[in-house]
Amino acid sequence: MQQISVIIPFYQREPGVLPRALASIYAQDLKGVRLEVIVVDDASPVDAAGEIAAAGAPPEHVGLHLIRQANGGPGAARNTGLAAVSPHSQAIALLDSDDMWAPDHLRRAQAALEAGLDLYFCNHCDLEGRSYFETPDVAARLAALAGAEATKGADLAACTPADLAAATAEIYLAHTSSIVFDPKVHGATRFDEVLRSAGEDHLFFLDLALGARRCGFGRACGVRLGRGVNIYGSAQTWGTP
Repeated sequence: MQQISVIIPFYQREPGVLPRALASIYAQDLKGVRLEVIVVDDASPVDAAGEIAAAGAPPEHVGLHLIRQANGGPGAARNTGLAAVSPHSQAIALLDSDDMWAPDHLRRAQAALEAGLDLYFCNHCDLEGRSYFETPDVAARLAALAGAEATKGADLAACTPADLAAATAEIYLAHTSSIVFDPKVHGATRFDEVLRSAGEDHLFFLDLALGARRCGFGRACGVRLGRGVNIYGSAQTWGTP
């Protein structure tokens, strides 16, 4: 049976956030795939164990692991999760604790990796349902990237790693919650833990692009942004008042 590992860094100030993210994982329409969900509690004021219990029992194909650590910031929490990924996983997916996946997100990502890609990301929508990929600057960049190489499937577009890295160096393309990658290719890639306030996710994706062999993106909205602690949006450092 195939396995996908999901890493969730957790730091929230209000209850009820993580159960929404977990519910979106439990609702994934995958068949014949085991999910390894790793929640890293980064000394959150809201206890992760209570949030996990509030989400209810996971489906039989989902194994959930909780790791607690001293507050280190989002990059450190994700790195802890990456270090704990099972060697049996064929893919690693990232999900912020205040975001939710569309039911077909992992199925689309799995299809992309099975088509030969080792790095996949997709569109995301904000609280009002606005599509990020339809933002003029982003749409223009993606149109240029998609023209570089064709991939089977109307929703999926391939691009060269060099083109993706060049675009990523200039513009934010991939929301962290939309990224899925092959650990055989990218297993050693880590977040910069010094960048606690913002930017660690952008640089991580740039490193993925630089190390990719084949990469591409899905045009469908696979991620719905939620409301919770947002480091980039609020310019706050994790763990500070």
